[in-house]
Amino acid sequence: MFTHAFLGSNDIEKSRKFYDATMGVLGYQNVVPPEAGQLVYAGPQGTFIVGKPLNGEPATYANGGTLGFAAKDDETVAAWHAAGLAAGGYAEPKDVDNVWRISTGSPVGPFQIYDIIGLTTPYNIMAAGDDDTKKLAAWLKENYIDKGRLGLASGHGFYDYK
Repeated sequence: MFTHAFLGSNDIEKSRKFYDATMGVLGYQNVVPPEAGQLVYAGPQGTFIVGKPLNGEPATYANGGTLGFAAKDDETVAAWHAAGLAAGGYAEPKDVDNVWRISTGSPVGPFQIYDIIGLTTPYNIMAAGDDDTKKLAAWLKENYIDKGRLGLASGHGFYDYK
């Protein structure tokens, strides 16, 4: 991993859900109890800590900051990303499509496919799903469909075509 890294978090429980899922894929477990108020994933090559900033100020995004975790193979990398997304994480559509194309050999990624079929189709499917899927449908509607970004046929979806 690395000697140590500390990431600030404004919501330790939300961070716990995300990092327990993703770090578990890499074989790391949180080694401190919930009452510690932080997360510590220790390994022989380093320690990853998530907690409230020590200066008492809110945690903010580290513009340009990147952490790269070591994984044994491409399948583990894909599983790490999947666990993060399933635990409430977010990735840009172009990044998801790039990973998909590289890992599967497919000429297009899932967001490109959504653009081809039109975003109203996946929206209608998700709107009929469980509560979490309905939240995703609402996000798709608010951020894309309501803005006229309907996919390839409209010239704009997850990508711009015109």
